[in-house]
Parts: sequence; structure tokens; C-alpha cells
Amino acid sequence: RWLHRMDTAKDGTKNLRARPYTTPRTVGTPQGMLVPAPDDSALLLVDPDSGTILDRILSTQNDAFNTPLYLLGDDTRLYVVGSDLRCFANDELDTPLWIRPWSDVDRELMPAGRIQLLQDSLLVPFADRIVQIDADDGTILRSLPVDKAGNVLLADDRLIVASATHLETYTAFDLAEEALLNRIAADPTDAELRMDLVRLAARGQNDTLLIEAGT
Repeated sequence: RWLHRMDTAKDGTKNLRARPYTTPRTVGTPQGMLVPAPDDSALLLVDPDSGTILDRILSTQNDAFNTPLYLLGDDTRLYVVGSDLRCFANDELDTPLWIRPWSDVDRELMPAGRIQLLQDSLLVPFADRIVQIDADDGTILRSLPVDKAGNVLLADDRLIVASATHLETYTAFDLAEEALLNRIAADPTDAELRMDLVRLAARGQNDTLLIEAGT
């Protein structure tokens, strides 16, 4: 239908902050598609029907975008992930609605995996925890300690953290408790299930359940 041929990054000029999980993707806006240029020099606003380049936003000269690594978007907002996290209304890209410096969230300079959208929030993986950030104002809603850093995946009511060597699954405490209690009721003689309940209670810092599980 249409095709653009563009220069790629020269040797030694590729963004050194880039990681496999920061691969850029196209994001749709009411004005057109935002496409990172192959040489990381600009964000291109492209008409999806004709392929016409409507605007070219230079990454090095746009203070609002702050040299992004990659973009995320939903129906109303654009999120720019770089040396901080910035949110824009996707019909107004000149001024961010809010900015969340990583130094306010974690001692690490950057997340340890790709950020994921979850309804009206963002899940940000760091080296030792997953932080949920409110999409409306950038405030931190909650923080979940994790054993291994990795990319975050969502599967129904479960949160999956995929690291280089491990795959860990997390779920809401009450759902995990209910599932274990049902399994124990079905097989009361299985001591390992009771140990799983003890470990769950200890991890969730639920003293009442810990006492009940240990008796």
C-alpha cells in the first residue's frame, strides 16, 4: 500500500540505554500514527492511509518528549518511557499531563522490564518489585516485592514475571488462600499443601492465617 525507506542508526550511535524489552512500537493517535524513526533521531507522525509524514518531532530537540526509548498508548493517552515516565493526552503532544521521575520510585535509573498497561494504570517492573502507577496522575498505587526482575505479563487474575531464568506467578492473596484451602479440604492428609499455606501466610504477613495454618 505504501512504504518508506529510511536511514538506520550508524554504528556506535544506537541508544546505549536500549534493551531487548525497549523495542519501539507504533502508537495510534487521533492525528495519525507515531512511529519512531529507525535511526532514533525523531518521532514521525504518519497518516495510516496514505503514508504521508505529517510531522517530524526531533528526539534531541523536544524537551516535552525527553528522548524516549519507547512509547505506550491507550484510547486517550500516550506514555513516553525514557529517563522518566511522561503522560500526554494523545490529542495534545506539546505538554505532558504528568511526569514521574524514576528517582522518585526506585534507586535504579530505569525499569528492569517492559512497562505494561492495565486498565487505568501502568505496571512498572523494577529489580526488586513491581510498581503500579495511576494513569490519571502518575501517583503510585501499590508496590509488589518480587524475587527476580523481569518482564510483566497478565493472564486473567494472575501476574506473571518472566526473568532470564525464572517464571513466577502472583495472584491476589484472597484468591490464593481460597485455592489452597479448597485443595486442603479435598486432600486433608497432604502435608505439602499445608506448608504451601504457611508460606503464603508468611509472605502475605497474615499472622492470623499463619497461626491457623500451623495448627
